[in-house]
Amino acid sequence: MKVKFGAGLLNILPPEMFVVEEQPMVGSARFRAGQAAPPKKKGARSPSKERKFNYLQKVGELGLSQLFIEIIEDEAAEFRFDGKVTARWMPPEEGLPIIAATRKLGGELPYSAIPKGFDPDFCFPAYLHPKGQTVTLPELTTPCYTMGSRMGLQTLQRGMAEVPSMDRDFVNELVEAVRQCLAHRLIFWLWFE
Repeated sequence: MKVKFGAGLLNILPPEMFVVEEQPMVGSARFRAGQAAPPKKKGARSPSKERKFNYLQKVGELGLSQLFIEIIEDEAAEFRFDGKVTARWMPPEEGLPIIAATRKLGGELPYSAIPKGFDPDFCFPAYLHPKGQTVTLPELTTPCYTMGSRMGLQTLQRGMAEVPSMDRDFVNELVEAVRQCLAHRLIFWLWFE
């Protein structure tokens, strides 16, 4: 059995969740041939980007994290929760360093290399609960186990002593990925296959 890991909730969700169907053009074929696509507003985002942004606001409403950042295609967005969700697209000077730092974050491990006790599906930065919990993300049916990134990092570091020395390089890579996610306030995911 393998375990894949990485950063960003959108990287693990099915892409078909965010497909936006184009509206059919109306009128005769001759009329449609003469229609031009409406001009795109400067700074307008694609419908799929907006759909991803709206979905992440719903995730924020679960109250799992005070603050998390997500890379949505080529931009970063920030989601804050303090009883209600406040979301914003980050300006390039804030978002691009996060995108660059986490672009190659992720990999896979053999299941046997994972320290005991570290089994979250998602680690949220600025987690709002004292212990891990099981939740169902919006529009999904499978429950997933969540915990805070700090809690996950501590569990990994404690479990290192039990990991066979030949697997420590794998686990060090996992520890570094959780650290990077924590530093950049990204959601860390661990997926068992």
